[in-house]
Amino acid sequence: MASRIRCINSTARASRPQLGFRYAAKTIKGYGLGAASEASNVSHQQQELSAEQLCVFGKRFDIPLSDDQIEQMAFCRPDETSDEIAYLKSHRKELGGFLPARNTNSSRLRIPGLDGFSSLLQGTKDRQAAMTMMIGRILARILAQRILAQLLEDKNIGQYNVPITPDEARTFGHYREAKDGQVLQEGITEAGAMSSFIAAGTSYAHLQTPLIPFYLYYSMFGFQRIGDFIWAAADSRVKGFLIRATSGRTTLEGEGFQHCDGHGPLVATTIPTLPSYDPAYGYELAVIIQDGLRRMHVENEDIFYYITGYNEVYSMPEMPEGAEAGFLMGMY
Repeated sequence: MASRIRCINSTARASRPQLGFRYAAKTIKGYGLGAASEASNVSHQQQELSAEQLCVFGKRFDIPLSDDQIEQMAFCRPDETSDEIAYLKSHRKELGGFLPARNTNSSRLRIPGLDGFSSLLQGTKDRQAAMTMMIGRILARILAQRILAQLLEDKNIGQYNVPITPDEARTFGHYREAKDGQVLQEGITEAGAMSSFIAAGTSYAHLQTPLIPFYLYYSMFGFQRIGDFIWAAADSRVKGFLIRATSGRTTLEGEGFQHCDGHGPLVATTIPTLPSYDPAYGYELAVIIQDGLRRMHVENEDIFYYITGYNEVYSMPEMPEGAEAGFLMGMY
C-alpha cells in the first residue's frame, strides 16, 4: 500500500503524463458481519441483524457504544471537540451553513429605458427585415446587432449579458470568434447550452451577481428536446430569455418544414413562470425585452421569457403611439 501511495503522489506532482497502474483488490462479501453473513452469498438478502450480531459488528469496528446502546440502535455521535466534528463544522461553514438557503440579495441592474431601443421603434422604413434579424448579433444578418448589440454596449448592463447558442449559429457564420468575445457557443448540444442558461440565470442567487442570459436556438429544438430542462429552469427560478429563432421557417425549402413550430407557445403556457410572446414586429420585440428586463432585474420577479423569432422578411412599421400595453398584456 505504501508503494502505491508513493506512486500516486509522484504522478500528481509530475509535469507530464505518467504511466499509471492497476491492481486487483481481494474483498470479502459482507465484510465485518461475522457469523451473520460474512463471506456468504446470503449477505445480498440480509435484511436485519440480531442484537448479538450487532454487538459483534460494533466491537469489530470499534464503535464507541455500549452493548445496551447498540441494542437500542442509538446514534454514535463523536465528541464536540473531536477531529470529526471540527472537520464537519468547518466544511459546513465553507458551504454557507447547515441548511440550503437562497440568498437573493444581489445587486440590482440599471435597466435602460425604452428610448434605448429607439432604432427598433422607428421601423425599417423602406427596407425589409425578418424577426430573427432583429433579435441579435448571433442569429442575424444585416439588421442584427440591434437589441443584443445595444445591450452589450450598454455601460450599465453590457457586461452582464450572456448570449448562448448551440452549433447552428456557427454553421451559418453569424458571429466571429475573439479572445475578448462575449458569447457561449456550446457545440451541437442543446442540453449543454440550456445548462449554461440555467447556470447564468440563477447566478443572482448562488453568486449574488445578476446575469442576463439569451439562449438562441432553432425553435423546434426547444421544448421538443430540452423540455425537462426548461421545467428545471422554472423550478430553479431562472431569469433570462429563451429566443425561439427561425420559428415557422417557411422560407427554406426542404428541411425548412421541420422547423414550423406552432405548438411551442402552447406548451410554454404550462409553465406559470414563463411568459410567452409571439411578436410580429421589431418594436414589439424591443418593448417585450425591455419590460422583461425591468420585471426580472428591477421588480425582482422570478420569471423568464419565451419569445418567438420568425425568418420571413417583410417591412417593419413604426410603433403606433400607446401600443405597448396591448401586446404586453398578451394581445396575441
